[in-house]
Amino acid sequence: MKEGMEAHLSLLSLVVPKLQTVVQQQTDKIDQMVYRMKRDRNQIKEWGDQIKEDLRDQIKQQTDQIKQDRDQINQQGDQIKQQEDQIKRLEDQIKQERYLIKQQG
Repeated sequence: MKEGMEAHLSLLSLVVPKLQTVVQQQTDKIDQMVYRMKRDRNQIKEWGDQIKEDLRDQIKQQTDQIKQDRDQINQQGDQIKQQEDQIKRLEDQIKQERYLIKQQG
């Protein structure tokens, strides 16, 4: 029985260091995977932040462009109104001149 125990202990003394080595290797692999996952997560967060910033900038530029376009349209509308008023005055002037010509003629 003692010999069996010694053989068993002898076998364990060979197996345990190998198991410890395998466990350490697996632990190192897991640590590396965790490190890469954290690094990747941080990279993805940076990309997300950059995309949000880029989209904010694009929206601001588009909003500014829309405001400029609206202002330009309003200015053109004002110019059209002024031209319509000028046409109306010219039409009234033509009517007056025709009336005067009729009276003289």
